[in-house]
Amino acid sequence: MGAEYYLKNDDLREYFISLPPIVQDQIAVSGAEICTLGELMQIAEHFKAELRLEREMNKSLSS
Repeated sequence: MGAEYYLKNDDLREYFISLPPIVQDQIAVSGAEICTLGELMQIAEHFKAELRLEREMNKSLSS
C-alpha cells in the first residue's frame, strides 16, 4: 500500500502524516496490509525502533 492509501483513509491520515518522512516511506514500501489505526501504530513503532537501533549502532561504530 502506497502513501496515497494512508492519506486518503480518514482513520489513518492524521497519524500517518505525524510520522517522520522516513517512517512514512518505510511503511509505504513495506507491503504490509494495514487496515486499522492500531496496526499502523504498531508498524510505525517497529520502524522507529529499527531507526533508533541503527543510529545507535552507527554512533558506536564511529566512536
